[in-house]
Formats: sequence, structure tokens, C-alpha cells
Amino acid sequence: MIPAGLVRRVAIREYAPLAATVLAWLTIAATVGHADALRLFAALSFARSAAALTAPSSRAPLRKRFRQGQHERQATRVALRVEVLALAGATLVLAAILGFLWWAEQRQIVFLALLFAPALPVKLVTPLMAQRAIGQIYRPTAALAGLGLIAAGALIGADVAVFAALFAASAWTALLLTYAVAPQIKAREGPAVGELHWREIADYSHVRGRKQATYRLSKVFLTALLGPLGSIAARTGRGLRIDRRAESLLPTKPGHLSLLAVAAATASGILIVALPEPAILILAAALLRIAAAAANILLWGLIWRWRSNAPSSADEFDEDDEQ
Repeated sequence: MIPAGLVRRVAIREYAPLAATVLAWLTIAATVGHADALRLFAALSFARSAAALTAPSSRAPLRKRFRQGQHERQATRVALRVEVLALAGATLVLAAILGFLWWAEQRQIVFLALLFAPALPVKLVTPLMAQRAIGQIYRPTAALAGLGLIAAGALIGADVAVFAALFAASAWTALLLTYAVAPQIKAREGPAVGELHWREIADYSHVRGRKQATYRLSKVFLTALLGPLGSIAARTGRGLRIDRRAESLLPTKPGHLSLLAVAAATASGILIVALPEPAILILAAALLRIAAAAANILLWGLIWRWRSNAPSSADEFDEDDEQ
């Protein structure tokens, strides 16, 4: 029997955000038309792929220091440095993606992605908020903030460019709202922890990267199999934490992960050039996100031989996972 608390978690952190997101996109489609809505969805996915490739998991080890009341300032400085480097890498990756899209004459996609790009630095400032449990409520807050801004845009008859900018604004609005209402992390007694080093962040990032890649692959597979119900099934698996069984199916060898990343990225590029229709661009963006997820595991797994004490429990990663 599924515990009531876990059911509540799935409803609040999975189903409510999904419902708000679906309503937001239906509103956009009704306002600007289905073709432009599909292009906007693809543009946001391309931009998020760049962020996903370098995304670290810095808040989990940082939060551990705040819970123990040890090395908070030192850990925050290290986490910020890692986030800055990750953002710099994401910027370079985004430039490469947009350069390819520009070459493929997808100028509107490039323009929309650039309007959304100001949302990418949001994660940079999250180490400054590690003393609050923002991960518990960020996802539903982000979805509701997005829905509110999209609804406001629809009321004034916004075009697709304005909606792209509203998505960027919603990311920052959600972060500020979450910080305002999130409870403080309570210190608790436990074993002493040392200072935070970048290798520990890499360990956490590698483990979390596998979780993200598993979710991304399962979502694509289930959507292809079940249609719109696939997203619900994938979110249910993530919320109930039964996706950990599927993680064992994900390749572990660097060569296999490299093959997955290259194959997905190549397929994405071929679709962009050969079949540049809005619906196909969404498929291309989904493939690129799979490539980015696999590349993220490879990136943070470069120091796997120096692993320290990264956890395997999903409880350690109660974060605002990407949508």
C-alpha cells in the first residue's frame, strides 16, 4: 500500500504542476496558434538542453552542511564557483545549438530561445538559498507562476515572443516566491561533515545526472507508447520513486553513454535540417535533451575514480528537477 504522504507528494509535486503546465500551453496555443506554440515549446527545450548538459547538483551537499550547521560559508563559496563554471559552459553550449539552428534557417526558434535565455542563470543563485527548503515547493510554484503570467499575456493578446519572455520571467518569479514562503532548514544533530570540495559536488551531480537521464528516457519512451498519458506515467514513476528500477537499464560504461549522446544529437540535427516542421522540431528538441542528459553523466563522471561519499538514496536529491 502506498503511504498517504507519498500520494500527497505526487499530487502536489507532479500532477498539480503538470495540470498547470498543460493549461498554460493550451492558453498559448489558443492565443498565438498551434504552429507558433509548437515552435516556442521547441525553443524552450533547446535552451534547456544547454543548461541540462552542464547542470551540477550543488545544493544537495550544500544543504547537508546547513543541516549540520557546519562550514556553511565555505560550502556556499564552492557551490557558487561550480555554478558559475556550469553556467559558462551552458552558455557556450547554447551558443553552439543556436548557431546550428541559425545555419539551418530556424531563425524564429533562435530568437525565441534567446528571449528565454535569461532564465538559465536562475540556478546560479540557488546556493544562496540553501538555508531554505525550496526544493519541496519550487516545482508547483514555478508551474503556477508560469500559468499566471501566461494567462496575463493571453489577456493582453501577447504574441509568441512575449510568451517566451514571460517564461523567463516566471522562472525568476517562482524562485523569489519560493524563497519567500519556503521554511528554514532546521539544524539537527549528526555526524560531523568536512568542508565542501568540488569533487563531492561532481559525485552528487553524477548520481543525480543518472536520475535525470532515466526520467528523460522513460518520458520519451512512455509518451511514444501511451501518447499524452506517457508524461503522466513518467511523472508518477518519479513521484513514487519507482523509476529507480529503470535506472539499472541506463548504460553505465562511458563508451555506451557516448554512443547514446552522439546518436541522439545526430538524429536531432538530421531532423532539424531534413524535416523542419514545428512538430518535428519538438521531437528534435527531445532527442537533444536526451543527448544532453547522457553527456551530463559523462561530464561529471570524468572523476568517477575519485568518488567520495555521494549517496544513492533519492531522499538526498529532493530538488527542483527540470521540467
